[in-house]
Amino acid sequence: MNTSATKKQCRENSFWNIQALEQNAISQRGFFDPASIARFLTREKIHKILVDCNISLPVTDVHSLVNYILTPNKPYLTFFAILLHMRCVESVCIFSLYRQRLDRLPLSLDALDEAGVFGGMRRPDVLRRHFLEVQHKFIPHVFSSTRPVEIIDTETVVPFLSQVPLGNSGVFRTEVSSSAHENLKPQPNKDGRTFLIRRIYPNQPEEKEESNIEELGKLKRLRELQNPNITPFFCAYIQGTEWNIMFNSVEDMNLEQLLNWDNKAPFGNFKHNFAFYSALHGLSSALKDAHGLVLTREDGYSHKYLRGDIRPANIFVNKDTFLLADFGFSTEVVGKGNSVCETYLISEDRGTDYQAPECNQAVPVTQSIDIWAFGCIFAEIATYIERGKEGVAEFRSKRFNETTSSGKKCQNQFFWLDDKKKMLKKSVLLHFEALSKAPRDKQTPEILELAKAMLQIDVKSRISAASFCERMFFLSVKSLFNAVLGKFRQPGAEKRTIETWGDVLGLTKPWSLASGARINALGMPCRQKLLQIFQGLHDKGKLPTREELIAICGFLTAGERARVPISAK
Repeated sequence: MNTSATKKQCRENSFWNIQALEQNAISQRGFFDPASIARFLTREKIHKILVDCNISLPVTDVHSLVNYILTPNKPYLTFFAILLHMRCVESVCIFSLYRQRLDRLPLSLDALDEAGVFGGMRRPDVLRRHFLEVQHKFIPHVFSSTRPVEIIDTETVVPFLSQVPLGNSGVFRTEVSSSAHENLKPQPNKDGRTFLIRRIYPNQPEEKEESNIEELGKLKRLRELQNPNITPFFCAYIQGTEWNIMFNSVEDMNLEQLLNWDNKAPFGNFKHNFAFYSALHGLSSALKDAHGLVLTREDGYSHKYLRGDIRPANIFVNKDTFLLADFGFSTEVVGKGNSVCETYLISEDRGTDYQAPECNQAVPVTQSIDIWAFGCIFAEIATYIERGKEGVAEFRSKRFNETTSSGKKCQNQFFWLDDKKKMLKKSVLLHFEALSKAPRDKQTPEILELAKAMLQIDVKSRISAASFCERMFFLSVKSLFNAVLGKFRQPGAEKRTIETWGDVLGLTKPWSLASGARINALGMPCRQKLLQIFQGLHDKGKLPTREELIAICGFLTAGERARVPISAK
């Protein structure tokens, strides 16, 4: 085979090898993942292509040219891939003379002309115009959490591989190409990583831009909390007239889906009841941290966070826990000095079945409407633990069909009704009573008592997020403790040891300020250690040593320590 035919065959092989890496975005535009290009164009592969194509190099040698192409933090490798895709690999020789002019992609027509790209080839002007179009396939947008709002021009390919709407909220579950996001490790064995994206549609009033920027500031502050039970904000971008807000997706489903899940085949770690209590504590800590967030504004008022639309569809679930989602639909409560922070809700139907009684009045509301919504959710989760998805459906049906004193059906699933005065529905109270009589789970009566503390008609009587978070930690430890006891069915020294330790920590009694005092006095490292000890007992039946337990409970009195009969082995 002559030299010309060999070079032509080399160009064709290189083209088809590169072409096989092209992916299609949901916009129907093709693109090349930079990571795939880098994996394909190894040093050895580049050297072979240059040698096989018999590239004429006026100044440098092949080895030096390969080094130029692989210069770190430069787009030369991408430029080389574009030339291969265009079957114009001969133009790579310009690296030896003009590489400084090719430091940044995309390149303009003037830059291509000045660098002499495609010079000496047939119809160089046509090739340069074609390069202007093709180059965007090789430089898809890369999202970053460290940059402010990004404006993406319409020529740039946004590398979304798939997108599925989540209801009618304008939120989409989106798979993004693995190289299209900084600061994140791609998931193994996957082409991309999943994000949740809220799209703010065009044709909004001009003042909407200011509120969008304000909302992004709020989401960034939530991210700074670093609470593992808050769906983390990643970044925001504008393309055309659309604002888009991206969130890291770590969930498998939402809570509404879990409440409709057949618990005969439990999902993830929720085969254990203590997983629900642990997840509820995580969710409680998310709301406590969010409610404690003070937002900086320049109007001299105190601005605090109000989620305002808490319901099962807005709580995400993975195999271990629950996550509070905020896609930019939250609002703020405002106060001055020592006054109560409050606001008026824009919409009366926010939160639907889980909205507090005061939400349908022309009165300002406070953070306590989030507490009410949590009470509703806690009640439905307790129902699911006891009676599965059928029990949740029945509970909702009873609320819907309850009649008022005038004989009219409520025809809503609120937990309250306005029958001359606002009150909890009788169906709710009777349901709580029925669940508490002969519960399958020992903690059900206590979780329902906590739900009642949240479901107070009088706003001032509702428990605070900080208080119910502390109670939920106690209940989560107690649930795990009871699961551990269930592993030791036969009486013996080991079971007596665990029972004694539970008694010292107050875990053998219903929650009260006294019984919860020992657990709640633990600092965070001690809490985590205690949970690890109980988890080890549950999973492996491994008893902790006296030193391990005393080390995390230095607050115990000498008499209490003496009651813990754990060997030092």
